[in-house]
Amino acid sequence: MSRVRSLLRALCWLILGWSSLPATGQHLAFRHFGLRDGLPQSQVTALLEDRRGFLWVGTNTGGMARLGASGFQSFGAAQGLKARFVQGMVEDGAGHIWVGSENGVSEVQGDTVANYGPDQGLGRSPTLSLALDGAGRVLVGNRLGLYRHDGEGFEPVALPPPFAGQPIRFLARDRADGLWMVTSSRQVGRWDGRSLRLYPLPPGHGATPIRDLQVDPAGSVWILLEDTLLRMDRGAWVQEDLPDLPPSPKMASLRFDAQGGGMLVSLGGDGLLVKAPNAPARRLTAADGLPRDRILVAIRDRRGVLWVGSDGDGLAAQVLPGLASLDGSQALSGKDLAAVTAIRELGHGQYLLATSTGLYQVDEGRGITARWTRAQGLPADQMWSLLPDGKGGVWVGTDRGLALWRGGRVAAAGPREMARTSVLSLVRDRGRILAGTEQGLFVLDGDGRLLTRAGLPAEAGSTEIADILRFRGQLLLASPLGLWRLAGNRIERAYEDAPFASVTVTCMTADDQGHLW
Repeated sequence: MSRVRSLLRALCWLILGWSSLPATGQHLAFRHFGLRDGLPQSQVTALLEDRRGFLWVGTNTGGMARLGASGFQSFGAAQGLKARFVQGMVEDGAGHIWVGSENGVSEVQGDTVANYGPDQGLGRSPTLSLALDGAGRVLVGNRLGLYRHDGEGFEPVALPPPFAGQPIRFLARDRADGLWMVTSSRQVGRWDGRSLRLYPLPPGHGATPIRDLQVDPAGSVWILLEDTLLRMDRGAWVQEDLPDLPPSPKMASLRFDAQGGGMLVSLGGDGLLVKAPNAPARRLTAADGLPRDRILVAIRDRRGVLWVGSDGDGLAAQVLPGLASLDGSQALSGKDLAAVTAIRELGHGQYLLATSTGLYQVDEGRGITARWTRAQGLPADQMWSLLPDGKGGVWVGTDRGLALWRGGRVAAAGPREMARTSVLSLVRDRGRILAGTEQGLFVLDGDGRLLTRAGLPAEAGSTEIADILRFRGQLLLASPLGLWRLAGNRIERAYEDAPFASVTVTCMTADDQGHLW
């Protein structure tokens, strides 16, 4: 098999972006990270994006790891980290990462780790919560109360009743540097360093467990109960409507987008509720591409990437909101899509996909709705290229010449001279159809009749033309030996001094600035 065809066959599992998702074969496109990728443990309990864009991942019994361009760097016992179960993380003004765990607090500065426990003034207690005060000092909530970092160790912070000596379950600082706290007995208050004001939960929520406390980018304070979301509004808690919740929800965590306007609610064993700015909330589950239904924490970083930590199936990332992937696991006749080599939008949410197992129709919201192969009239099952015919149909380049799709029917078409060649690319140029094939360039009229053909010179070492592009008045041809141009009826070298002049070129495009890629 030729090099060009081998490269094209490697275009497997092409990702398609659609806003609505069908019931079969189509789901959100997530990149999954697990133990094989270097994640130290599969239960992700905490996530933090630092100021440099690194993602810190806390786990249940494996310590933590930092994800960067080169992969995961683990921090565990071997690196001096005493934390095994990571309860939370916070970054201070110097860029140090503070980690709360069953063994107190740890500070990570580059590759250096420092641990703080009873000998450093914290008291003998697991860390329950972390925050920074108005001066940038680290605050720790544990079963013995509130502690503050003093530069070397930790000192207890004297709180007024009824918070004095109470376990501090959650901490959050508002825009006015007020410290919001939730105790293990479900008391909620704001402390400004001098006085403490209580904000009791509304009637009817007295026994519901509190799962999270957050301040959003706009400065509003939120409390997540197991089954209800509350927002502070002018001194009183108001309930926020969360559509699409499952019956008897057991919500686990609440986070807000770094850019503001978006909200993520981990629903424990019922997936993840995603609320994008100016869009309705939507619940995602494993059927939509999540690692599993039980989600412990999720964040959206400053670049818009959605990171999801699961309870047992590691970490997942959705790079582009609304991006979905389509596979052929439930395709018609039990066939996979395999290699997807071309896509053509038909309009009204319909697409044609050229693949190595036939021609497929995909309807937005429904997935794969039709499939054509040799049994339905195609000259071959291997497809390479698609081009609208201008009359409601689509020319299809196959492994055995051309075919024409129109109105749900397919048939072999085109000149007999092309009937035994792979049609790798199809381009319309000035009313003509240009076909790049294994046997060179074929020029057809608008109805598919042969006008002329041209082959690459012998010095090219191949007759294959993988792509065609008109660029700055030239008709460029991609080949296994760089680029060539069509000059009249002759084909000659193009860009002989370019870095790609002696290598295989499979595709080309030009951007709005006039650059050739």
